[in-house]
Amino acid sequence: MTVGYNLGAIALDDLSVIKHLSALASAGNYSTLEIPVDTEYQVPAGNKFVVGKIQAKSLVADVSFRIGYGDTIVNDSGTPPTNFIELTQPYPIVLVNGIEEINLIIEIPVGKYPCIRAVGGTALLEVEGYEQQL
Repeated sequence: MTVGYNLGAIALDDLSVIKHLSALASAGNYSTLEIPVDTEYQVPAGNKFVVGKIQAKSLVADVSFRIGYGDTIVNDSGTPPTNFIELTQPYPIVLVNGIEEINLIIEIPVGKYPCIRAVGGTALLEVEGYEQQL
């Protein structure tokens, strides 16, 4: 396999499969990831979404975020999505006005909406991954 792109923790040879999702959540709130803006991303039938890289930014110190998924859409809401499953520990955003890059592998199941939860302040996340056929 010829590797064309290093997607954080994942190496891909087909750049066309990469999805770039984003979300903004205020302190303590949940927000589903979007692609494009104002269009919440739902993992399509027959696939899972595999996250490889996250870039996170905050305008203040002591902010962290968590990644998960749910059955419904939420937009910067204090209420989590229906049946929310949190998949990660809190990841701190250390650099104020800087970008934290986290390389990891997280799988979001078919039919679910990937979601972030901000803790301690507003977090902006850019997530890269791809859809893998089941």
